[in-house]
Amino acid sequence: MKDMVEESNQKKKDLLKNVKTLIHTARKISKELGTNFATEAYDDLPLIELEILLKEQVDQLQHLKDQRLKYIEELLAKESEICKKIGAKIVGFNNALPSEQEIKEFENYLNIQEMEMTRLSDLFKDSRRSILKMMEDLQATPALNFERMVCHDHNNFVFSPSNMSLLRDLRERLKEQVDAAKSEAQEKKETLKALWDYLDEPAEHRQHFLETYTGYSRITLNALNVEIKRCKEKRSENVANYVKKVRCEIENYWKLCKFSELQKKSFTAMKCQTYTDDLLTLHEMEAESLKKYYNNNKKIFELLDEWEIQFEKLKELDQRANDPDRYHNRGGQLLMEEKERKAAEKKLPKLEAQLDSLIEDYEKLNKKAFTVHGLSLKEYMNEKRENYEVEKENLKLARKQAKDKSAKKTPLSTSKRTPGASMLRVTPASNRLRTPGPSNMSRMTPAAKRKLPYDVSPNTSNKKRMVSTEKHKPTLVVNKVRRSGRKKTRRSKNDTMLSVSSYGNFQEHLENRDELRSSILPEETVLRKGSNMMTIKTPMKTPMKTPLKPVRRKVVASTPAGSSNARSLRSTPRSPKIVATPH
Repeated sequence: MKDMVEESNQKKKDLLKNVKTLIHTARKISKELGTNFATEAYDDLPLIELEILLKEQVDQLQHLKDQRLKYIEELLAKESEICKKIGAKIVGFNNALPSEQEIKEFENYLNIQEMEMTRLSDLFKDSRRSILKMMEDLQATPALNFERMVCHDHNNFVFSPSNMSLLRDLRERLKEQVDAAKSEAQEKKETLKALWDYLDEPAEHRQHFLETYTGYSRITLNALNVEIKRCKEKRSENVANYVKKVRCEIENYWKLCKFSELQKKSFTAMKCQTYTDDLLTLHEMEAESLKKYYNNNKKIFELLDEWEIQFEKLKELDQRANDPDRYHNRGGQLLMEEKERKAAEKKLPKLEAQLDSLIEDYEKLNKKAFTVHGLSLKEYMNEKRENYEVEKENLKLARKQAKDKSAKKTPLSTSKRTPGASMLRVTPASNRLRTPGPSNMSRMTPAAKRKLPYDVSPNTSNKKRMVSTEKHKPTLVVNKVRRSGRKKTRRSKNDTMLSVSSYGNFQEHLENRDELRSSILPEETVLRKGSNMMTIKTPMKTPMKTPLKPVRRKVVASTPAGSSNARSLRSTPRSPKIVATPH
């Protein structure tokens, strides 16, 4: 019995010892895991059940610990890989078994590092692709270890800050080489084309060369140098013509840059007649210098050309304003000119302000004055305005002198008078109307309308003249106004006598001469007497100059009551037209 009691006590002691050990282990693991292990709930349990329960909890806690340690190892391995790739320092954990909070912070850190690695990897791939393309275009091979690693061992490339800086420098250096090669190739091709044009090289040779050597590689540049050397050697055989061509180019740049004569004379080689390669080189250098000067200040010259255009437009509009014929235009020309004037007046100040600003920048940068035809901008513009004022004064003086000279030569008797009723004249007695016949027509003044023809006057002198000339004169038709060449007849101081035939003879004459019936004056009144004669008294008036365009009016002859005289009208003068010749 005693042995049984001792054995029971011993088992109890062993159970208590195991329980304490399990509780200690559980608390330790819980502490490592960052949790709290509570034992208050186990006070009422038997020792055997308590031992079994504690064993289960210790196993669970140990499993959690093992899982956490494994996950931590994975995180540390991932960190090591990322840090090795990006060349960063490994951070790790401060504790062997970090808490969940520390693990979360480490996870965030790894995510950031992973994103940085991805960014650097993409940047490296893009840079490497660009570097390979540029090296291929330049037909260059990697010479340095770093270049070889980028081109051939890119999998082991470390994205460290130093390596990424070297990679960026390599890319920039190759880009500069490509740009320089492009510019050099373009310049050499332009030089070569100019030489080809000068030497009249065949188009087949040009096309074959350009198709063979494309791009801007070192091989292409070397081929261009060889071809340029060949063309220059061929050109040196006839250097004089090429010097003359370059001189034309220099003169063109002188004009574009608005150089003065003094600036042009500073290039003394322009007048040299000894044509050598050195002279050609001097001309090419001068042409290149002028080209650079023009391109650097192209904006200034363009604005200056625009200013000159607007200034000349204002001058032209001022000259049009002095033209009296401009007021006869009814197509809106005056309004258009006024709009152009206002636009030009607005543009000039703006252009001058822009020019002042650009020239000020030029003078600050180059430490010298900018000149236009040897003058400053202000002096040049003032000179243009002063010259225009002098031109206007000279033009006014010339017009005044021409007007005075014309007034001295023009006699007072030739002054023009307005055609009116006073211009109507009656033929004097010494120049009486003749009857309409086969050879004679009535004379008319330019101011009167054409009158109907009358019969033959009984004047015997006129009859004799008619008989002698009637046989040889053709039939005439009046169809054209005579404007000049008529002699003025001397008027008699006495009243003018006009003989008028009877209306019957007049009507018979019209029936025989159909070609004369071009018009009839329906309202004209003919005064007749028994003797078929009218005596018309016309007051004396000063002879008038025949107007260029006669006034064609309808005039009615009227006789005052109680007067024995009547007015007679003269027919409108017309040039005769031959319609038939009598046989």
